[in-house]
Formats: sequence, C-alpha cells, structure tokens
Amino acid sequence: MHAEHTLIEITAHVMIAFLFLSRGIGAITRFDHHAARLAAHRVPVPRLVLVCGFAFMLAGGTMVLADVYAALGAWMLLVFTLAANVLYHDFWSLGAGERRRSKRNSFYNNVAVMGGLLLVMA
Repeated sequence: MHAEHTLIEITAHVMIAFLFLSRGIGAITRFDHHAARLAAHRVPVPRLVLVCGFAFMLAGGTMVLADVYAALGAWMLLVFTLAANVLYHDFWSLGAGERRRSKRNSFYNNVAVMGGLLLVMA
C-alpha cells in the first residue's frame, strides 16, 4: 500500500479519496432527489444509473485511498466525474446570471479534479 509513493503522492491519493468517499456517502442520503434529477435529464433507468454512480464513487475512492488497483479506481472516478459534470453542471443550458457562473465554476473545478485523477493513473 503506497510503498513506492512519495509523501506528496500519498497525500494526493488521500485527498482525492476523501472528496469522493465523503460526497458519495453524503449523496446516498439524498438518493430520491438525485434519481429525480437524473430522470429530469431523461437518463434511462435513473435509479440503476445512480446506484452504479455511487458504486463507482465508493469503490473508486476506496481503491485510490488503499492504493489497490488505484489506476482502475481513478478511471472509475474519472468516468463518474465526467458524467456528473455533463448532467449536473450543464452551465451552457442556462441564461446569464449567478446560477450559470456557479455551475460553470463547479464544472471547471471538476475538470481540475479529473486532471488529478489522470495523475493518479500515471
């Protein structure tokens, strides 16, 4: 577990894992809300898709944290983040204003997170 990593790499793994594990656990309590949001975006079988998304978050986060198949875990988190970004932070569909700016900023933050996941894969 992390035997060949520097302290900085281990810290990065822990920070990335913390983000996904804490958000995943927190989002489970709002399952119905998130399922309704997916349904509103016309995602087929939204409850199943949501279960798969939570599984990707929790399994991927755990894999990155424990450094067990960390690259695969990072891929899972990358796929999840990409899908969530398109579905939840679709700032391009909003008119000008604070909500659009907020969604755009969240989108860009997630792009940075995906960059960190690529570094885990490297």
